[in-house]
Amino acid sequence: MLADEREDSITLGFKTAHTPVRIKPEWGVKECNSFTFYRVFSRVQELAVQR
Repeated sequence: MLADEREDSITLGFKTAHTPVRIKPEWGVKECNSFTFYRVFSRVQELAVQR
């Protein structure tokens, strides 16, 4: 997991060794061994991270 904070937004990035079951056609037909995706949250006022 990656957390990147900038002003009032935060981007969370996740990487997994599991690929999605349904791969989008525009991703091509390449063999993949990992999958990374990002979620951006805007107007974040407070953030608490616990382990």
